[in-house]
Amino acid sequence: MDRKACLLSDIAGAGFLAVFYMGLILFFDWNMYAFTVGGSYWLLFWCSGALGSFLVSQIAASYPKWTLPAYTAAAVMFFLLLKPSYTIVVSVLLSAACTLLLYFGKSLARKLKLFRYSFCVLPILCLLITLPDTTIKKEWNEVVGKNSYSAYFLYFDGAKEIPIEVKKGEELLVTVKVKNENGGGYSYYIVDKQNRTVSSIKTNPSQLKLNIDKTDTYTIIVKGESLRGGFDVEWQNRTQDS
Repeated sequence: MDRKACLLSDIAGAGFLAVFYMGLILFFDWNMYAFTVGGSYWLLFWCSGALGSFLVSQIAASYPKWTLPAYTAAAVMFFLLLKPSYTIVVSVLLSAACTLLLYFGKSLARKLKLFRYSFCVLPILCLLITLPDTTIKKEWNEVVGKNSYSAYFLYFDGAKEIPIEVKKGEELLVTVKVKNENGGGYSYYIVDKQNRTVSSIKTNPSQLKLNIDKTDTYTIIVKGESLRGGFDVEWQNRTQDS
């Protein structure tokens, strides 16, 4: 097999693993919003798998017996770096499963040209569905005030963004109260223009506090996961020494 075909086999093997993983997540979770917001993760997962497979291939060319251990070690490093919340045991188990799927996909890609080219393209098509906003709102009613926002709904799965202009030297104090009528999941936090979470200081479970060191637009994000009920958001802009 020529060098180009070998490289495409590495990409297709990683693509097979990524598509299988995506399908598994969707099959068990059926949360399209949670799936689509992870678009960058899926792309990184695919690229890391392809790069890891290529590097392991170079090792295997000289040390064939090290092939599977090298694949597993690369996968363990991936999960430990990108999913630090995972324990070593969980990372090893996931890595072993991913190694077998990647190795299986790469083997088929080496033998079947149609499989090779298909799984070089399929991950791209899957990634395209992560681009649009898939937030679902049913019977959504909202009340917008000068320093407040309230929403009441029958069903909410996704995210609601509330942009706020804040000046340097101010303290932003945000209070969020959620009415959860069905036990659905929810979370809330503040991000800056670069989409970085900046609200790490909490004065109590329903309050976010942030000292502003740069005049900018910050966004309060409220997320719901199959949630029924509503939420009230209030915020205050005040000087930091008040």
